[in-house]
Amino acid sequence: MALPVADSGTVAGFTADDLAVLLLDGSPMAGPVLTAVRERLLAAPSVPASEMAGGESGLILLPAEGGRRVPRFQLAPDGAVRPVVLTVNRLLDAEADPWGAADWWLSPHAWLGAPPAGLLGTPDEAQLPDLARLLTEVY
Repeated sequence: MALPVADSGTVAGFTADDLAVLLLDGSPMAGPVLTAVRERLLAAPSVPASEMAGGESGLILLPAEGGRRVPRFQLAPDGAVRPVVLTVNRLLDAEADPWGAADWWLSPHAWLGAPPAGLLGTPDEAQLPDLARLLTEVY
């Protein structure tokens, strides 16, 4: 069922700002699908942003109970930020949409046969910026 969009820029009486707040604050009105996706993304290995010592610029930061979390895939085994992650996160506008960017990294990708994060640390990680560009390119 399509929701009616009024000329005033509302959907079913809600403005875009109203809907964004519902999503950002974890409201149950956002629906069971979004909640399941957030739970899946927050279940991935992560570190508290407070442990990053200010080095979280360009990284995905997910709001979570107890503070923001940095999904671990963004970091090399030695804790350094992976340069390719910064490139892809910028292309995906991870600062504006951390949930969408985290979902791209951690969900199976049809072309890759695996989540993009699974290619990190392999020679195949070089193709990740091109895949992100394809996703964000305006046609």
